[in-house]
Amino acid sequence: MVSAMSKQRSKYSLSFACLIGLVLSACLPQQDLENRDRTLIIAKAAQPLSLDPAVYATGNDYPMQELLYHQLVKLDADAPDGVTPELATDWGFSEDGLSLNLRIRDDIRFESGAVVDANAVVYSLNRLKTLGRWSSVYVEWLDRAEKVSDREVQLILKEPFRPALAMLAQAATSIVDPSVVEANAGEDQGMTFLARNSAGSGPYRLETVTVDGTVIFSPNPSAEKPAHFTSVEWRAIPDEGVRRVLLERGDVDFTDIVPAAFLDRYRNLDNVEVSLGEGGASLSFLVLNNRRAPFSNPLVRKAAAAAIDYESLRDLVLKGNAIQFSGYVSPQSSLFDASEPSPKRDLDLARSLLGDAGYSGEAIEMVTTQVGPVGEFIQSNLKEAGFNIKIIRRDMSSFQSLKINGDFDLIYDGWLMDSDDPAPFFDALFTTKNIQTGVNSSGFSDPETDELISRLLQPIDDELFADLVRDVDETLRDAQPIVILFSALPIAAYREDISGVKINPLKPYYQPIHEMKRTSP
Repeated sequence: MVSAMSKQRSKYSLSFACLIGLVLSACLPQQDLENRDRTLIIAKAAQPLSLDPAVYATGNDYPMQELLYHQLVKLDADAPDGVTPELATDWGFSEDGLSLNLRIRDDIRFESGAVVDANAVVYSLNRLKTLGRWSSVYVEWLDRAEKVSDREVQLILKEPFRPALAMLAQAATSIVDPSVVEANAGEDQGMTFLARNSAGSGPYRLETVTVDGTVIFSPNPSAEKPAHFTSVEWRAIPDEGVRRVLLERGDVDFTDIVPAAFLDRYRNLDNVEVSLGEGGASLSFLVLNNRRAPFSNPLVRKAAAAAIDYESLRDLVLKGNAIQFSGYVSPQSSLFDASEPSPKRDLDLARSLLGDAGYSGEAIEMVTTQVGPVGEFIQSNLKEAGFNIKIIRRDMSSFQSLKINGDFDLIYDGWLMDSDDPAPFFDALFTTKNIQTGVNSSGFSDPETDELISRLLQPIDDELFADLVRDVDETLRDAQPIVILFSALPIAAYREDISGVKINPLKPYYQPIHEMKRTSP
């Protein structure tokens, strides 16, 4: 039963959100009707970490980057290689698997007017490697890129790497215009420049980043004209309630990451449509810092996993809009065992493990970018088991810095699966080499696991692949470097006059805005 005081608090919270929304909308720039019709305004929870795809290409960044840049190939689960052409028309591996040749289209131009060619591909991939930032995890397998001819490149691999083509379909491996980046390289190979400018061949170009952080796109003059929207504005609005108010008022047209816990609220908005995608690609989990106490102790990590009330989290907090699973193989994978029961809470076990570990209530900070029902529910679960948990909110930039530096106890985080292959996920989050970039933010390090994952990434037969996946899964279950909570269904909410919204299960937060339209009332 909800108390009268709780109802009053909810009423005041909603009223406050509405007030903030009204104030904020009054401050938004007013447009004439024609310009407003052709402008798509998107409310995001946070500003992008960087618009340079070689620096960051997280779930918050890539939906924007993939409208500015092309990749060599596109993910396609139905294609024989798992990808279809984008900039590359065809490709082939050498017999020993140590080189990959790709032929490049001759009809795509950068916004500068320059033709996308082999030089651009070589420059972009080698720059990505040299920078060594978060995005470089996608080319760990690459030794170097070389030009064969104006229309052909050869990628030299360190060793055979089975998911290479899938990695070339990611925003991180976007192709940039070398002449523009070099002319603005500064002292950081163009990272500062590309954070606020674009040098791509996608349907849009980066027009400006305003003082308040709003990112504005306009059509790429060298690309095919967008179907309807000649301007796209991405506005960072951290408060979920404010985003919702502005969407209902029509001050924004679209919000791309709707919390599953609030789905019903969006469904009840006037003149707003909601689309749901398939679960399995987006994973939410607790990152336990394996490098320092108390989570350096595996007993404490197992206690955290046992303390979570998974069923109530899914049914009561997320309103059933999520998938839960045991282990580390996502439901998106063909090797996922749907017959295995979902994880269950065992509070007695959690308390016993904490006692055996000698944990005596030392303060633990749980860091998140958004304080909401899920974080508060997790905090409550862990407190019941005996953990002394405090929630700390950090902006996205600070959040990433903590992960890179390992300066945290516990983080509520997430990951988007790159394909239905679990190996790249294992490689990114659980190998020693990716600790320094902050991608393996738990700091889990085990030479035997590194070796198992390395074998998984090489061309092997299906039976051995399945055996190795099971071996890695068992190892991770025993070590418990992170606690996987759920895979939420991707949810998009948008004004009812917007058509063409699609949720791609492989890239659930990307929208083909250049193909979308606003229908007449």
